[in-house]
Amino acid sequence: MEFVTKYEHSGLAVIGVSTDREGWTIVKPFMREMQMNYPVVLGDENLTKRYNLTAMPLTLLIDREGKVAVSHAGVVDKIDFENQLRALLGHV
Repeated sequence: MEFVTKYEHSGLAVIGVSTDREGWTIVKPFMREMQMNYPVVLGDENLTKRYNLTAMPLTLLIDREGKVAVSHAGVVDKIDFENQLRALLGHV
């Protein structure tokens, strides 16, 4: 959420994907509780296959052409992730 605020003016768009079986019943209260500042969609099998979503959490940085530039399974290191994000946005 911090990166959305910090980099949205540079073109960063964040979309969360939930694959919870309970769907919106679980997701909406979580979004409210966390005060999320980006949209969340419910992922389906098609999306899971397209982006090879095999682990949770999975963080993807997708470039302006729609190609996956960085894929990271598990919790990301904030400093390393921000450096990758800045490079992708042209803030090297």
